Amino acid sequence: MYFDEYIVLRKDDVEKIKNKLNILKLLVEDPYAKEKVEEVLGIVNTDQSKSESKSIDEVIYNKMKETKSTNPELSADLYVIYRKLQEKKINPAEAIRLYKIYISD
Repeated sequence: MYFDEYIVLRKDDVEKIKNKLNILKLLVEDPYAKEKVEEVLGIVNTDQSKSESKSIDEVIYNKMKETKSTNPELSADLYVIYRKLQEKKINPAEAIRLYKIYISD
């Protein structure tokens, strides 16, 4: 899985999109258009459940614990990213970028 294949959206933005799609589904009378709206809703719901299964926080934390004994320097670098992400000093996209830089070295 490559993190650059994804976009980062806040959960409240996803909820707004889902709400608008549900409203659209109720307002549209054309069966074909209604079907397409339902397809998009399905995609949003599927992607949301996938992203909830493993967040970037968890990925960084798990890698940090995994490398603690084998590569303490990498573990320390990942800890810094993890803490900055937890304190909201960096956004998830920046955390993904930094994570990829440290892991590739």
